[in-house]
Amino acid sequence: IRSYLAELQNNEELRRCANSVRSADSFHQRAEANRLLKQALRAAGFHLSHSFMAVLYSRVLRPGSNQASDTRLENALTGWAHLEGALGFELPMHIASVAHVVRERGDIDESAVVYEKACRLQAVLWPRGMAVRQYALQAYNRFDVSKTRTERVLGEYLCSTRAMMLSVDDPLWLNLAHEQLGKTGRVDIEVPRGKLTELSGFLAQLQTVPFDAMGLFFYPRVAGMARKGGAVVLSVEFAEAAH
Repeated sequence: IRSYLAELQNNEELRRCANSVRSADSFHQRAEANRLLKQALRAAGFHLSHSFMAVLYSRVLRPGSNQASDTRLENALTGWAHLEGALGFELPMHIASVAHVVRERGDIDESAVVYEKACRLQAVLWPRGMAVRQYALQAYNRFDVSKTRTERVLGEYLCSTRAMMLSVDDPLWLNLAHEQLGKTGRVDIEVPRGKLTELSGFLAQLQTVPFDAMGLFFYPRVAGMARKGGAVVLSVEFAEAAH
């Protein structure tokens, strides 16, 4: 959603489609506005998952919203991220809401006003980070009431392959990928959100262009695909060397 709000600043077509959804006053207008909005989102490289669309319509395009509310929401999300970066750890949604209101007001003398504004802000935000990760690991055990769970980010770091990361923004990305595959047998290739519409072309190049390994030609394989922010990361490996 932060990427969407940032894209609105420079994408006139996306902004026009969002305004059409808000201003629609009939079923047919709404249906057509939704179709055009989804088309503009795909063209901008967004993945229209259920979670993304649910938050988009319930938080950003909700009744009564406008461009001013988009700006306020973007400022709140950006401030939340900056505060976490400065502190070095994640903040729960309710604490981030209070911190944002206090920073805007500059004082905490009127606690009732701060509380009211923080509740209003929290109503348009959504859980993220640790709260979402821990929810995905919920399990019931009547013999264990401690609810102690390992932070998933730690497990991800320990299990990471730590392969070299390349980007398709580099004109020589395919040559560099082949060179790295010949050395270590693995490489990660990042496709930024703005080039996701060309993802099939990048995959075709990986699958059809062989690389030279000491006089022998091999075709790499895509072992995995993951989301990282707004980008897609392809995990590519030289199967014969990896096993």
